Amino acid sequence: MEKGETPEQAICREVEEELGVNLKNYTLFRKEVLEETSDKIIERYIFWGNISTRLKDLKIGEGIDLRYFVSKEISFLKIGFDLKPVIEDFMQRLTTKPHSD
Repeated sequence: MEKGETPEQAICREVEEELGVNLKNYTLFRKEVLEETSDKIIERYIFWGNISTRLKDLKIGEGIDLRYFVSKEISFLKIGFDLKPVIEDFMQRLTTKPHSD
């Protein structure tokens, strides 16, 4: 997040910068404390939302590749920022709990 920015503003800005999409519908999935010291707290906010733009029409602002994958492939994927457990948890919740779009 940039100084003075809310987590919601940050996710909308990041999705616009990294994918070229104006994100409108999203939900907070998880908030994590990554580090806590006497003078600072580093938090990570994880959102999820639906994007109706076709994969081939998304731009890649950072990263190497955009592609679809099935949940069975997650353990074989190279995913940065220690997000693999978060994605696995999210996929598990999608398959076990009803959700709204």
